[in-house]
Amino acid sequence: MIKDLPQRRREVARLAGEPEADICLIAEGCYPYVPGGVSTWIDWLMRSMPQRRFAVVALLASPSKTPPRYQFPDNLVGFSEIILSPPGAPRIAAERLGRIGSEMQKPLYTFLQEGGLEALGDLSRTVQTLQEAGVDATRFVRSREAYEQVRAHYLSRMPEASFIDFYWGWRSIVQSVISTIQAPIPRAKAYHAISTGYAGLFQARAHIETGRPTLVTEHGIYTNERRMEITLATWIRQGLRRRMSVHNEFPDIDGLWEGTFEAISRTCYDASDRITTLYGANSQVQASDGAAPEKLAVIPNGVDVSGFGDIGRASPDQRPTIALIGRVAPIKDIKSYIKSVDLIRQAVPDILALVIGPTEEDEDYFKECEALVAKLGLSEHVRFTGMARIRDWLPSIHVLLLTSLSEAQPLTILEGGAAGIPFVTTNVGACQEMLLGAADEKPNLGPGGILVGLVDPQAIADGTIALLTDTQMRTRFGDNLRQRVNTYYRADTVAAQYSALYDAVLEAR
Repeated sequence: MIKDLPQRRREVARLAGEPEADICLIAEGCYPYVPGGVSTWIDWLMRSMPQRRFAVVALLASPSKTPPRYQFPDNLVGFSEIILSPPGAPRIAAERLGRIGSEMQKPLYTFLQEGGLEALGDLSRTVQTLQEAGVDATRFVRSREAYEQVRAHYLSRMPEASFIDFYWGWRSIVQSVISTIQAPIPRAKAYHAISTGYAGLFQARAHIETGRPTLVTEHGIYTNERRMEITLATWIRQGLRRRMSVHNEFPDIDGLWEGTFEAISRTCYDASDRITTLYGANSQVQASDGAAPEKLAVIPNGVDVSGFGDIGRASPDQRPTIALIGRVAPIKDIKSYIKSVDLIRQAVPDILALVIGPTEEDEDYFKECEALVAKLGLSEHVRFTGMARIRDWLPSIHVLLLTSLSEAQPLTILEGGAAGIPFVTTNVGACQEMLLGAADEKPNLGPGGILVGLVDPQAIADGTIALLTDTQMRTRFGDNLRQRVNTYYRADTVAAQYSALYDAVLEAR
């Protein structure tokens, strides 16, 4: 049984000057600074319930260099940030903390290795004790005690690997965990994390320290997405050297990250009164990762169909135009899209390929994409628009593409589908049931696009050429997708489901 944290509860109560929100949304690495599907969903969720008061806690890796990309709605009554890795890089092993260092070690390592509400409660109490003594617990990460313990752990598990990689990986995790635990909790009737990870960790704290209802919604499965990012980072880090080697010298470094994210996810699931995701396959993954089946529910994304139904289709007489709507980032595999354009122009010489979305998230990757466009001689065919209003572009687009390595239930398919535009997409997340219909779709409405494998420019090109050169197929697929979106993915229906979910958890307490 979790021991009570009376001092923490009093701390929450002392925030009397801050209006109490009905729902506190907890978001990591997205709203309000990073435009995209999850950020847009958060903005939509708040605006869809003007009768409820919301607060938002935004967890950021570092302070944002840009202003918010979303205008706050009138019913957002509180906004705060948690910087997971504050700026500045104090030198390693800068001080010896003595008793403080010793007190931190056991609860911290127990939580990182095992997770669970009991372990989180112990760690939170330890951090609280340090705070009451006027000590910033993040000092632990740069203490001599921490350095010595990490070094001993490294030598016992992986002495031939890179200590620098191991140390800084550990330090990033611990800094983020402690920063999340130290941050104040806004006053709210319920707490809703929009992922597990550090947002889920904050939600679990709220469960322990306030006793209020807690929920989590996973658009994508956080642990799966972090594994993907770790894999991508490993490819970049090692390049050809690893592929030519019999030995993998990084398994424990990667495992360090994965194990911690899995422990945090289990803790978040344990704390949650309800656990939702966007489609059935994700719900099955949540159950296999430790979520109690009776807590699980599927609530899809929704779109305001009235805002897209009046958009006219691109005429066959217009310049053949395709578009990928999304941020320029490795997970979106923009390079495969660019390579497919090189193949498409052989059949459709005047093809115009748009990339509609922000380019500043990963500036190095954006430069690589620009270089690939130049190398393939596609400057007259590929255009990066930057952040743009999607409705303004849809009337000129014949086919929409999605080449992502990972997705959940892409909002771009709902918006494009509501406008009657067919898709060529990689077979990730819910794309198959969105384009072809779920197993329980009766009657099946027919295909709304073409599915292809990952990192396959030729298949992407073949599917796109088929739709561009066959007006009847393109129109039929677009009509099918529009009907599916209008039937199963309406924003008003989804908003009603979330409102009912909030009512249920609040009434249960």
